[in-house]
Amino acid sequence: NKTRLNICYDTKNMQDPVLRFEYIPYYSGEVPGLIPEFTSLHEISFPDYNEQLPIQYGFSEGDQRTLTYDIPIGNEELTITVLCLFGNEFEASNGNLSNGDYQLFDNIRIEERGTVATEDELLQADISVFPNPANGQINFVDAKDREFNLKVFGIDGKQVYSQKASKGNFTWDIEQSLNGLFIYEMQFQDGRTANGKFILENR
Repeated sequence: NKTRLNICYDTKNMQDPVLRFEYIPYYSGEVPGLIPEFTSLHEISFPDYNEQLPIQYGFSEGDQRTLTYDIPIGNEELTITVLCLFGNEFEASNGNLSNGDYQLFDNIRIEERGTVATEDELLQADISVFPNPANGQINFVDAKDREFNLKVFGIDGKQVYSQKASKGNFTWDIEQSLNGLFIYEMQFQDGRTANGKFILENR
C-alpha cells in the first residue's frame, strides 16, 4: 500500500526551517525474503525542485521517535510518501494494526531547527511505554518516579481502562478481548499530561 501526504508551506521568513514529526513503525513479518524493518518505509520529496531525500527505513518497531528533515526556504510543497508492503487498508482505518506493516505519523510541523523543547515535550521524553506492540502486558514508566493517573482510550474516543500508579511505573494486564490501536494518557499531580499510542495484539 502506498499513501501520499502533500503539504504546502511558506518558510520565506525562517532562517533554518525543518520538517518534524513523531513516528512509530509496526511490522508484520509476513513478507518473504525481507527482514521486517525493510517492509515499512517512507520518503520526503519536493516536487517543485524535482528532489527527494533518501528513503527512510530500519527503525525499531513500536519505538516512538521524533524525526527531523531539512526543507528548502520558500513558498513550496513537500510530499511524504509512505509505503507498506503488507496490510489491509480497511483494517487499519478501523484501528486494527495487529496484522500488517504500518507507520504512525503525529504532530507534523514545520519549524526552526533550534526550536526549544516545550515542557510537554520534555515530560514526554521521560516516559517509556513497552513493549509496543503488546501482548498480555504493557508497561508505563516515568523515569522520575512520579505518581500518575493512567487512562487508555480506543480510537473511537471511548475510555477502556484507568488506573492510578503510585510509584512512577505500572504494568497493565490486558484483557484478551482488546486488540488494535489505543491512545494512552498519563496525568501527573502538577496537571501536566503525557500521551501517545500503542498497539495491542492479544490473540
